Amino acid sequence: MDVDSSLKIVGLCSWVQLINLATFGLHFSLGALQLTAIALTIDQSVEHYCKPPSGFTVNETAPLINRINDQPVRDGCHMYVVFNRTLTDNVTSCQNGWEYPRVELGETNTLTDFDLVCGRNVLASTLMSLHFAGSLAGSFLTGQAADLSGRRPVAVICLVLMIILGTAISFTWNLELMLALRFLLGLVLPGNTMVAYNRIVEMFTPKKRVMGNMVAQYFWTFGVIMVAPIGALLPNWRNFQLATSLGGVPFLLLYWLVTYESLRWLVQKGRLHDAEAILKKIAKSRNIAYEGSFLAHQEEEVPLSKKTVPREEMLPEESNGQIALSLQQDDKEVEGAFGGIKNRSSVITASVEDVDGNLSYGFIPKREDEKKDEPTTGIMTDESPSSKEGSTVVSKDEGKSARRYTIFDLFKTRLLMKNTLIIFYLWFAMDIMYFEILVYATSFTGNKYLNFFLLSVVEAPVYIHDYFLARRFGCRRPIAVFFLASAVCFILIAFLPAKIAGDTDLAVMIIVVAMIGKFYVNAAYELTMLVGAEIFPTVLRNIGQGSGATVGRVGTIIAPFFLLLKNVVNFLPMTILALMSVVASLCVLLLPETKNRPLPEKYEDSQKLARNP
Repeated sequence: MDVDSSLKIVGLCSWVQLINLATFGLHFSLGALQLTAIALTIDQSVEHYCKPPSGFTVNETAPLINRINDQPVRDGCHMYVVFNRTLTDNVTSCQNGWEYPRVELGETNTLTDFDLVCGRNVLASTLMSLHFAGSLAGSFLTGQAADLSGRRPVAVICLVLMIILGTAISFTWNLELMLALRFLLGLVLPGNTMVAYNRIVEMFTPKKRVMGNMVAQYFWTFGVIMVAPIGALLPNWRNFQLATSLGGVPFLLLYWLVTYESLRWLVQKGRLHDAEAILKKIAKSRNIAYEGSFLAHQEEEVPLSKKTVPREEMLPEESNGQIALSLQQDDKEVEGAFGGIKNRSSVITASVEDVDGNLSYGFIPKREDEKKDEPTTGIMTDESPSSKEGSTVVSKDEGKSARRYTIFDLFKTRLLMKNTLIIFYLWFAMDIMYFEILVYATSFTGNKYLNFFLLSVVEAPVYIHDYFLARRFGCRRPIAVFFLASAVCFILIAFLPAKIAGDTDLAVMIIVVAMIGKFYVNAAYELTMLVGAEIFPTVLRNIGQGSGATVGRVGTIIAPFFLLLKNVVNFLPMTILALMSVVASLCVLLLPETKNRPLPEKYEDSQKLARNP
């Protein structure tokens, strides 16, 4: 039997498995919190004014540059010149530094501590950008390390480094050191998000892996949601950073005492004895006695004794009719996120082919009635055909590897080039939009913590919403509608005033519109990742998805500098996002629909998919 067949016997709901699920899931949440919290800790909407000379006030020295809703808006980067204790009409840049009204209330962030405002605000964007650049590099490094050394040790090492680096950031007063630490923290975050995500998904059998993905996504959402309440309780960013970093310490004890290595990774590495011991521990926790070896390489079943597993607890049987190495989803697809911010770069489904970008042995007995090319349902499952060419396949009689494909094969035909460029653009646009709408939460009228919370909690219903919608309508048309709806929301955010004539306050309406826009961005995000997985042939699926996720992370690196466009024209950032959404909506319609279609295996299959959109 293979791992999946063994899990059918022991089940998925033992206390051993649930504790592991909770540990890795909450670790995933902690990584998501660290990844997205920079929207608050590096809040570029912080109120600031030139510090006036002794004996003067800001209202006297700060020029009045505009009136919004009958409220004076004073220049935060210039002041009237004071000569011989006399205020003149001449204007100059800040001579005595800046003062921050919210600091007096105990609310600080990186900008207030390092004066990253006015001419220095590009350094604030650079801090954010380095954070995501580190995440981009870390996704490759931690992914390779997890493949080589195992999920558990890499997760523990990255957790320790996250605690150390996060704590160091909270005590740092040197800007150059802060820049370096932000990059290094970003470097280890994929080991806390991507590796933890993969570990969660690998706990589930193929038939249950869509559910496993949804569980993991909700752990991500929980982490993002917790940013706001913790930030409100700890408005001093250094206390916030210290608390969220040291929050990982209890997980070290849990990892040591209760977690186990991925069964699939152990089998892949030939450590069958260790995998067997874990399976027996799970069986014992459920009072299931099993005579023989779970992972014996044989087709016959070993009988149960003492207690028979109830029929309703037996998971459905699945097989692919061959002994094969099953490709799993590239780690670069996962960060989430939000990446990932949604650098999170999470996946809406994960199949046996697509879990972590590596090879894991699947010894599956052949069934005579197995159908090879079952149509997809709009939600990719694990019953897609195994790779027959390009990807590594091992049969009973041979262990030779076929040719390896590279990113250049994505541009080998005109059709593939079109699909690849569209998927790349969608990833790029989605990551920028996801990040920007979160950061904009701090600049909306009202309490920034409440705004951030509302924009985070709206992610929760997305995954179930997308699951049922994709099964009913497929992916292409819903994605186009989602992008178009988000574009409308971005335009409204850009041009709606906080108040209109008659002193009518529109602040609540703006937040509601932003929540709707964020919902549709998330909805488009999840289904686009599914389309990317289904549209590429099997031999290029991991490369296509992984490359798309990488392009998305490049978008997150660029995204912080979008905020600087507000200094040119206030509505410019959201207007650009709206245009990007419209272009994405049109581009999606150029892709073929994959609902109820067999997953393409070869180049020729992609051509057939395109001929029947």
